[in-house]
Amino acid sequence: MEINAERLARNLNVTNGLVLGEAVMLALGDAIGRMDAHKLVEGVGGQRHDTLR
Repeated sequence: MEINAERLARNLNVTNGLVLGEAVMLALGDAIGRMDAHKLVEGVGGQRHDTLR
């Protein structure tokens, strides 16, 4: 497997990091519960998305 770091960075920038929300949600789920993590990440992600429009 080859990783193109420039392309990876471009792809992350397209979503402004929102693509990582699921990984954050899963990690938080262990600490605060799955549904609470989902609500928290969904809320923060939605706020972030609204500010980028």
